[in-house]
Amino acid sequence: LRDHVDQSGDQFHDQGTADFLTGLMEQHEEMAWMLRSFIEGEALGPDGRQPAEGAKTPVGV
Repeated sequence: LRDHVDQSGDQFHDQGTADFLTGLMEQHEEMAWMLRSFIEGEALGPDGRQPAEGAKTPVGV
């Protein structure tokens, strides 16, 4: 994606597509981070943040 972002902006002068691809790349990187965090066993809240020390997650959430 990074190569295509550069190519869209520089070679084709299409900043709209470059911006669209940048957004896709950012979403992908965020999802990859979340999945790695989940796999590694870090506790995360629904908003993606770590819960406060000693906080309990309610059952059914």
